[in-house]
Order: sequence, then C-alpha cells, then structure tokens
Amino acid sequence: MAPLQMAAGSGLAVVVARHERKSGGDVGDSGRGSSAFAGAVDIVLALRRAEGGGLPNVRVIHALSRFDETPDRLTIELSEDGRYTSHGDGEALGSRMARDYLLKALPDAEGDAMRIDELADGSGMSKAKLHSAAKELHSEGLIGRLGDGVKGSPYGYWNSIRQDSTSKGRRIESGGMRMVWRTAAEAETDGKASRLLRTPLSAPDGALDIEPAGEGVTLD
Repeated sequence: MAPLQMAAGSGLAVVVARHERKSGGDVGDSGRGSSAFAGAVDIVLALRRAEGGGLPNVRVIHALSRFDETPDRLTIELSEDGRYTSHGDGEALGSRMARDYLLKALPDAEGDAMRIDELADGSGMSKAKLHSAAKELHSEGLIGRLGDGVKGSPYGYWNSIRQDSTSKGRRIESGGMRMVWRTAAEAETDGKASRLLRTPLSAPDGALDIEPAGEGVTLD
C-alpha cells in the first residue's frame, strides 16, 4: 500500500481495480484480497448487474465514499454508439423497461390475457415493478384489463393498442397530444413529418408514435 499512498500524497489520482469475491457482499467488503485497500481509499465503487438481471447493457455502480457528494447508487446504460448514459438511481429506467416489456410481451386478444406472475417468469423483473407499470399503462388506455384483482379473480392484461396488419391505426388523444399505433406499412409512409417521437415499442406489425393532436381529430 505504501507506494500507492505515496503516489496519492503527491497529487496523483490512484485507481485500484479488483475482482469481487464469488460470494459478493457489501461494497467495501466484497473485493478479493486484503481489506486494507478499502480502508485506505476515499471512494470504493462496485460495478454490478441490476437486480434481477435487467438489460444486458445496463450496470449499477454502488459506492462507499468519504464525500457526501458521491451518490450511493448510479445506474448507467451503454448505447450502441459506445456512449454511457446516466439514469440516476435507476427508478425511471426500471419503470421504462417494465412498460416496454409489457407492451411487447402482452397478447393482442382479450381472450389471451396474461397475469403478472406469468409475465414475470423469465423477464428478470420483479412482480411489483410489473404491477406498477401495468397500472400506469391501463390508466393511459394502452392495455386492457380484466378480473377483479383479488384471489380467485386476478387481473389479466392484453395489449389493446396494437392492431393486426389490416386494421386502421388506433388513436388515443390526451392533453393536446395523441398516441397512434400504425401498422408496418403505415409506419413507413404516415406521420413522418408530424410525429414528435417514435416510442421504444416496436414490433414486426407496427410502431407507436406520439404526435400533436390536431383540431377536429377523429378518434378511431
């Protein structure tokens, strides 16, 4: 440790990289080798996958620091162009991931409605997170719901916005904006100039756009 402490004392920034023990543990105690490293540094960081697995390009930085300014937790996402994006404590990212997953995974037909426990299996997401996302999506009119939400009659959900390739795009209007589900053919030809956002939801049969709601818009 002495050479590293001498380097730090001369004004150099010293970074020590170590693997974590297979058994893991708390930040500061989980690194392999001597515990003297954690005791001598100003900041200990642990880079880990998100709880439950999460997306393969998302990691969580856990920190133990002498400085109040250092956040205890920081979620980062690696984009296709090699850039990292910070998502703070990850709550917003987790909610977005749960919403996107439900919109892609839910069946189109009410008769095929799925329960949250069925959707959670193999998703890497908690039932609580999916329940919260489903509640939001249902209140926004993006997914349908049946059942009473009690034992013996649990909620079942289906994607009420997605249409088959022969149907006309469904529109939901709110607060001067509208969401439009366009079939694959329509997505290539319609709404390019008017849409503000093509949402993360995408599927072989279409795409969901957000755009200004014009006067006199007829909802389908």
